[in-house]
Amino acid sequence: MNFLLFSVLMSVYKKEEPAFLDQALESIEDQTVKPNQIVAVVDGPIGSELDAVLKEHQNQNTDIYTIVRSPKNQGLGLALRMGRSIVGTIGLLEWIRMMFLCQIDLNYN
Repeated sequence: MNFLLFSVLMSVYKKEEPAFLDQALESIEDQTVKPNQIVAVVDGPIGSELDAVLKEHQNQNTDIYTIVRSPKNQGLGLALRMGRSIVGTIGLLEWIRMMFLCQIDLNYN
């Protein structure tokens, strides 16, 4: 049972590498202490490869993934603000961990 309540918030932009997104999401999912919620903000159109990676992870973990889509690219700050409004909708959360695709966490516990 996970007694630490936290969400992971990340933004996905069209120029990201699908392999890096996949590795970043896997690194979150493989932690000993799992997040209660993963909010991925799609910052504008991202293309089919990135979208497929997001959908694959969401399908494997439907209970924790929330994907929010912005119709146009608005930049990291506004994208994260958009995601922040979604974080915690599953209940009261104590922490939000920002995650960037350049981070692959081997162990953040």
